[in-house]
Amino acid sequence: MAALILVWIAGAVALVSNRQAGSDSDSNGAGPVVTRERHVASGEAYQLYVKGREHYARSTPQDYQRSLEYFRQAVQKDPSYAQAHAGMARVLSAMTYEGLLPPSTYREVETAASTALALDDTLGDAHLALAQFNLAYLWKWEEAEREFQRALALSSRDATIYRYYSLFMRIQRRWDEAIALMERAFALDQFSAEISKALGATYLWAGRHDLAIEQFRKTREMDPTHAQTHDLLADAFVAKGEYASALESRRTQFRHEGMLDEADALGQDGSEHGYRTAMRGVHARYLGILEETARTEYVSPIEFALVYVALGDTERAFAMLDKAFGERAPWLTSLAADPAFDPIRSDHRFTELLAKVGIPYRR
Repeated sequence: MAALILVWIAGAVALVSNRQAGSDSDSNGAGPVVTRERHVASGEAYQLYVKGREHYARSTPQDYQRSLEYFRQAVQKDPSYAQAHAGMARVLSAMTYEGLLPPSTYREVETAASTALALDDTLGDAHLALAQFNLAYLWKWEEAEREFQRALALSSRDATIYRYYSLFMRIQRRWDEAIALMERAFALDQFSAEISKALGATYLWAGRHDLAIEQFRKTREMDPTHAQTHDLLADAFVAKGEYASALESRRTQFRHEGMLDEADALGQDGSEHGYRTAMRGVHARYLGILEETARTEYVSPIEFALVYVALGDTERAFAMLDKAFGERAPWLTSLAADPAFDPIRSDHRFTELLAKVGIPYRR
C-alpha cells in the first residue's frame, strides 16, 4: 500500500507522524518556563503551550489542529514567548509535510520560526522548523543540514530532531546514517510508539525487511491499536513475499481505522494474486474518497499520484506528480527513496523529475 495515506474515512494519518520529546530548553515542571534569554512566560501562556505539545504528540489531523490552536492562544497571551512561536512552526511544518495543508503554508513556518529565533536564538525547536522549511519547501539541502546540526547542538536529547534528521538522510538514501540517527532517537524515547514505528520505517526503506518486521512487532506491542504500524508491517511482509501475513496486517489496520467494510472486503486469499486483487479494490475505493474530499478540502496531489501508481495508471500518476512539482509538494523530496514509487522508477519522466527537485541521493 502507498506509504502516504492521510485521509481515510476514520481520519488516520500515514507517513511521517511526530511524537514530541522534551527538548533541552524546556522545563519539565508544571510552572512557568524560562527561556535562555530569561523571558518568563505567564502561567496561562505556559499551560496553553503544554496543551499544545500534548496534542502535537498524538499526531492525528485533529490533534495537530488543536495543538496549533493552543500554540496560537499562547502567543496571543504572551507575544514574547519564543517557545510558543517555535511550537507553531513545528506543528505547521508537520501538517504541511503530511499533506494536510498546502505547501505554501511553509512560509508561515518560516515566519513563526524566525520570530522564535529573534526572541531566543538558542531554541532547537525553531532551528528544526527552519531545517524543515529549507528541506521540504525550498529544496536547499546544505542549508537544511546546517539547521538540523544547529538544532541538535542546542537540543541534543530531543528525539524528534534526531528523527527528522534521520528522514533527511533517508530521503538521500544515506541508509547507514539514517539508521544510526533513528536508533539514537529510539534510545532517547524507548516508550514512544511513534519513534519505534519511524525506526521500523527507516529499516523498511533501507531494504532491511527482517529488522523492519521485528521493530514493527515491538511497536505493535507498545500500541496494538496504532493503525499505521499495521500498514507498514503489511508493506514489509509484501516486500518479503509473505502475502498471507500482509493480508492479516492490512485487515487489522482497517479495523483499527474503523473501516470494517474494507477489512471484510479483503477476503481470505493469502496468495500473491489474492492480496493484490484485494488491494486494487481498496485503492479504487480510496481514490473515490480522495476525489470526494478534494471537493471541499485540500488534498495533496501526491496522495492522488500514489494511488494511481498503486493502480498502475502511470499517465495519471505523472500528471499528479507534475501538479505536485508546481505546488512544491514536500513529499517530492522522498522520490529517490520511497519504495512506493518503485513501479514507475524506470520511466524517463521519473528521472527527469528527480533532477528538477535536485535530490542529492546515493544510487
